[in-house]
Amino acid sequence: MAHLQDLALPFDGRYFELSKPKRNGGTRIVYDPHPDLKAIQKKINSRIFRAVFYPRYLYGGIRDTLDSRDYIKCATVHCPSGVVAQLDIDGFFDNILFHQIYEVFTGFFHYSPDVSNLLARICAKDEFNLPQGAPTSVALSNLVFFNDEPNLVRHILDSGARYTRFIDDITISHPDSKFPIEKYAKATIRIIERNGFRINESKSGTLRDTGLIDVFGIRVNGAIPRTPQNYSKNLRRKIYQLEELAKIPNERKQEGYRTSWNSTSGRLAKLKRTSSGKYRTYRKRLNKIKPLTHEREARRVKAKTRRMLVDSQKIQNPEAFKKRYQKLMHEIGSLKSTYPALNTSLKSLMAQVRENMAEE
Repeated sequence: MAHLQDLALPFDGRYFELSKPKRNGGTRIVYDPHPDLKAIQKKINSRIFRAVFYPRYLYGGIRDTLDSRDYIKCATVHCPSGVVAQLDIDGFFDNILFHQIYEVFTGFFHYSPDVSNLLARICAKDEFNLPQGAPTSVALSNLVFFNDEPNLVRHILDSGARYTRFIDDITISHPDSKFPIEKYAKATIRIIERNGFRINESKSGTLRDTGLIDVFGIRVNGAIPRTPQNYSKNLRRKIYQLEELAKIPNERKQEGYRTSWNSTSGRLAKLKRTSSGKYRTYRKRLNKIKPLTHEREARRVKAKTRRMLVDSQKIQNPEAFKKRYQKLMHEIGSLKSTYPALNTSLKSLMAQVRENMAEE
């Protein structure tokens, strides 16, 4: 208990401030907790927040074994749409204050004031606000409107409209372009402002079917979600660039090529999720030019495997060792196309590691 109290207090190095680039330009400030603090926050996630049954209108940062809660699933809710209202909450994480974090633990979870205060101080930054980047922050942001949002959503659904919130992005839609969506957008804004937040006007607005309607870059005018034509075009251009690079000797072994290939492969998955007929063609082209493993990387993975076999004879932290094992197995798997024999021999060593893990 004393250790938790210490972690709840401000101390030097409690959070490390990091600057990360945004996809649309600019930078975002995120906070990486001290390792000891992060470990406790992860336990709060696994023992408290993952036990929550989040309502279907919430998306983003939610583990759902029955159905995905990612941005594509979120956009799919709004198919087909004749009118869409999009509301972006300005500076969402920074404006979730300590008393709101505390109220989630007292009002939603019904913990005692002392327990709620301790948990809130562990999850907050310097007992002030919610740090974007901490393990517990997304879950708390999903629950911050627990008092008002259910009734609001019920009111919107009763009208025949749809409502979703993906962290700080709220979308309200209706199949009929003549539906008075502004009425429900205003009701939503009132609740947002009543809770101490404000709307980012530059990222909010209403779209009607006189034009194309996109939600998170997914076209929702029709009955099924589609990727915009320019998305497919840009992807085709990126694959062509990779094909040209792959012709250069040893280029496929370079880290920059691997990064670019992985990024393109990830973007290609979006076409599959949106039933694009071009997915199979693009995937075949991309699979022909997969990254190859550099000799240096192969030697590094080989050394890591031998070291892990030695360490498996006396495991200090089973949970950490299991994560290390899983990560190394992924690295060994990446050797298969370039060094199949080495891949097989290292897997044999890892089988011995697995036996040692089972004996612990």
